[in-house]
Amino acid sequence: PWFFSASFALAPGGEQIAFSFEDEPLKFLDINQNRILWKIESRWFCSDCMAFSPDGTLFAKIDNESLTVYRATDASLLWQRTSPFGWDNLSFANRSDVLVVQGEQSSFWNAQTGAQGAWFSGHYGSIRAMTVSQDGRFLAASYADEHIRIINLKSGLTEKTIDLFAQDIEFAPDGLSLYIPVKGDIIRFFWQTNFRQQITSSYTNQIIASLNGRFLGFNSD
Repeated sequence: PWFFSASFALAPGGEQIAFSFEDEPLKFLDINQNRILWKIESRWFCSDCMAFSPDGTLFAKIDNESLTVYRATDASLLWQRTSPFGWDNLSFANRSDVLVVQGEQSSFWNAQTGAQGAWFSGHYGSIRAMTVSQDGRFLAASYADEHIRIINLKSGLTEKTIDLFAQDIEFAPDGLSLYIPVKGDIIRFFWQTNFRQQITSSYTNQIIASLNGRFLGFNSD
């Protein structure tokens, strides 16, 4: 028989998965042992409504009008917040302390403490990839509408909209440019001036090493 899986999230490393089936609790499964680790009562179903943090220590979900973060090690509650507006989807940035929740009103959250950051306007669909600059000033997000937006984390304002689709993005250390994989190559995009620099294959290994192997599957010959 076919089952309807409302939502799921895979932990970093692929050893654990969280999933919801219709009218059943949220379950955490150890994939290697094929064993249910924990269950959480949750009856709200949506796409992109749950996620593990990049370091695998936290698990976040939206549940109707609630945003809840758990410790992924034992599913214990870390914090919970509510909103009268509700939320549609959530995503962690490349840093595990930055959580972005989208809805009628979208906002940034400190995933560790539950402190709310700036609200930001506009809803552009699911986020495909996110990265935060090393100085913590900007967030770059690649959306399903095939645009990348540079958002000021302090004000919530969009500093730049780039007409480009990307499955992964990464800020350069200076925060003034982005590394974006496009059709087997990597582009360095200086977002304040719109200058684009194509990274040739001879530099690919160096770039991959500097970004901790985030870009996989590129030919480095």
